[in-house]
Amino acid sequence: MLTLKNVSKSYHPKKGKVVQALKDVSLSFTETGMVFLLGKSGSGKSTLMNIIGGLDNTDQGEVIFLNKQVSSFNQSEYDAYRNTQVGFVFQEFNLIESFSVYQNIALSKRLQNQEVTREEVVNLLETLDLKDEIDRMPYELSGGQKQRISIGRALIKNPKILLADEPTGALDSDTSKQIFELLKSLSKSRLVIIVSHDRDFATAYGDRVIELSDGKVIKDSNPIEPMETNQHMDLKTPHLPLKDAFMIGLSAFLKKPVRMVITMLILIFSFTLYGFLDSITNYSIDDVVIKQAYLAGQKTITISRTPEIGLFVSEMPSNFGQSQFDQLQSKYPNRFMRPVYEKRYFLSTVSNPTQDSSYYPYKTSGLIYIDNDLLAKTGYSIIGRLPQNEFEVVIPLHLVETYQKDGYIIDDEIFEINQPTDLLGKQLFNYTDLIIVGIIDTHFNKERYLPYVESSDGETKWLLREELDAINDNSPHTFLYVHKTYLDQLLNQSNYLSFGNSRLFKYDEPNKDLEETYQSNDTFMIDFKIIKTDSIPNDVIFKPGVDMDGLTENQIIIGIDTLDFWLMAKPFPDFYPLYEVLFEELVQNYANENYETYKDDLASLDQIYTKAEFVLALRDFNYFNALESSPSYALEHNAMNQASITVILNDSRTTTMATSFQYGLRGSRISVFDIEIVGFYQGAFSLVNQSFYEQIQQQTGAYPYRSVLVNLTGNMNNDIAFLHSVRKLGVSYEVTNEIEYMMSYNDNSMVFMQSMIIWVSLVIAIFASILFHNFIHISISNKKKDIGILRALGSRKVDIFRIFLSEVLFMSLIITILSLIFTTISIHYLNDFVLDYLNLDIDLFWVELKQVVSILTLTILVSTLSSWLPIHRYSKQKPVDVIKIIES
Repeated sequence: MLTLKNVSKSYHPKKGKVVQALKDVSLSFTETGMVFLLGKSGSGKSTLMNIIGGLDNTDQGEVIFLNKQVSSFNQSEYDAYRNTQVGFVFQEFNLIESFSVYQNIALSKRLQNQEVTREEVVNLLETLDLKDEIDRMPYELSGGQKQRISIGRALIKNPKILLADEPTGALDSDTSKQIFELLKSLSKSRLVIIVSHDRDFATAYGDRVIELSDGKVIKDSNPIEPMETNQHMDLKTPHLPLKDAFMIGLSAFLKKPVRMVITMLILIFSFTLYGFLDSITNYSIDDVVIKQAYLAGQKTITISRTPEIGLFVSEMPSNFGQSQFDQLQSKYPNRFMRPVYEKRYFLSTVSNPTQDSSYYPYKTSGLIYIDNDLLAKTGYSIIGRLPQNEFEVVIPLHLVETYQKDGYIIDDEIFEINQPTDLLGKQLFNYTDLIIVGIIDTHFNKERYLPYVESSDGETKWLLREELDAINDNSPHTFLYVHKTYLDQLLNQSNYLSFGNSRLFKYDEPNKDLEETYQSNDTFMIDFKIIKTDSIPNDVIFKPGVDMDGLTENQIIIGIDTLDFWLMAKPFPDFYPLYEVLFEELVQNYANENYETYKDDLASLDQIYTKAEFVLALRDFNYFNALESSPSYALEHNAMNQASITVILNDSRTTTMATSFQYGLRGSRISVFDIEIVGFYQGAFSLVNQSFYEQIQQQTGAYPYRSVLVNLTGNMNNDIAFLHSVRKLGVSYEVTNEIEYMMSYNDNSMVFMQSMIIWVSLVIAIFASILFHNFIHISISNKKKDIGILRALGSRKVDIFRIFLSEVLFMSLIITILSLIFTTISIHYLNDFVLDYLNLDIDLFWVELKQVVSILTLTILVSTLSSWLPIHRYSKQKPVDVIKIIES
């Protein structure tokens, strides 16, 4: 049945000489009988047994069993061979300590992917005189009982070869006899090969005794010749069902509960902290705004263009033009959008507007044209009717509240407004003919802001006032809804750029930092209005040596009326000396031209009797009764004009124009341009060419539209996705309503905190991963004995992996569930704290699928890798090497 032909085996230790364990050994064995392998330590008897059992392979020679050459098997065939044909009985019993007697025996059968009943195990244990021990744990048994359990584990799969390596080496004499008698009885139906050094037992029980020395057979009491057999080996691929693998892993999970609980508590804390911090990164101002809008029943939001990167650009929205709006609309053709014109009107027909105008606004925040499409897409309702011409308007219901509180006044007559309809037909402003024909309900969330009116809580009032100020600054609740013709007329008239608090300044170093220069130099120009032109006025005073028909890039002609003469001294030290000379010349010329004409009246009415006295009086800016005026002021202005023009045009330093464009309560945006002043003319506008005009407009954002009214679709997730999408456009947009404005105070810090938290979370995740890996690695290392036992029983690497992976996956599942529970609780309390402070009704932070996936993925990934590495380390070794490790 079993034949070895010229088998040799050598071992190559890392240190020392090569050990030749077997040297050209040839043996044959019958199908039954009890064979002893005797020899001193190092004689080769254990190596021979390992090769017969498929725990090790040969260097040379053949091992033939049931007409198949075992020595040529691959690893999976060796596993199947041990699983179906060979049973092992070890000196140290090698039972899995976390399994009961029943589980240890059943495991051997289950590895053959076969069902094993409790009755079957009971019957087997009865033959071993261990029936009553079926549910006991190995540590509760004696040495002899453990060895019989080991024999039972081998017998349950009915192997043809039973290999016993020093099976009585750890037992007393009486127990040893019992074990040998049991093995003797078993040898009647199978081949039993025993490795031993006890010659007495071998002589007493052995049918055949083979002695080895230095790797060679030196004596064989009953040698036989190889025999032909009609039997064939039926190899069954080992397979452990997933259910059993999980149950085995779960039983091992509870082996060391104290260490397991402590480790899990640390891991749960780590992953909870990771989940908590990771949940904070879910914060998005777009999500918060949309959720709050839905909670408040809003039907629309406003979005504005985000600022472009440039010099002196602050973080605030930027206006846009018609072409930019058309590009935005073309990207979202199914989304209703309507631009809002940058225009504010004071409600001059409000009687005695309140000083605290946060809740009761007395001005509009923009213009938007209204039609049936706007009503249909926004869900707004109207009292009255739509405008039918450019002289009719619709006002929002929120503005009506101001009239109801303060009353309506026209031509000094005050009217009480009790109902919104009381305003229909009334004139909106006392200086225009705009007539109110409709009241539009924009779903203003009045209930949210009543505490501002009624509460004395300073903190609550402050938070609500911030939102109300934003509503008054840019909101459909304060827009003026007009006829399209009215808006078109305004757009056609917008042919110039106006910048308040804008400046010109000079500096000597062209490469000097502009911001530093801007802060350190006095300005000499304000109230800047720019108009584009292709022609040059006839009265232009050009820079010396300049004669031109048209302006080129960066060239500008300044309107004299915009100069601030009183700020000229510091940037131009020569200004006042030149002004004094020019003023003196103009005074002298004026006296020369006018004294003779008015000298009699000057003498009689002003007591001025000489030209010198007249000049002195002009210098002192006197009023002359004879002239019925004070001409000195006109002379001074003329002198300042001439001095300003002269010093500016003759200065060789670089001139920089700093324009300031106001964006409501969000502040102003300053843009800087190096320019060439080529001349001055009498006027209030500064002249540039078409190209430079467009450059200034683009960089400053001085376009007519301030925002876009966008409808909400009723699908919150779609609207959030829309906002995320528009932020990613080449020219991106962002929501700008009252909640966004209030949140903007905290948004930068939250975004910064998010970026920091990402790194902190990563560190915590790495720490938890290392901790988890360390725990699992130690756990698997402690189970290397079990790995060796399973390999000896014929299990595949994948079976071992599934068994022990079930343990860590179960642990991962517990950690994930508890971590998510604690994360959700902690985020809930964080929201309560923050929302109470910000007076919001919606969550700023939340646990979403990302946290579930990240924590679960992290735990599974770490546990899988942590399990796979040590298991792979042991399972890739030859089974004999694993056995040596667990026996060492």
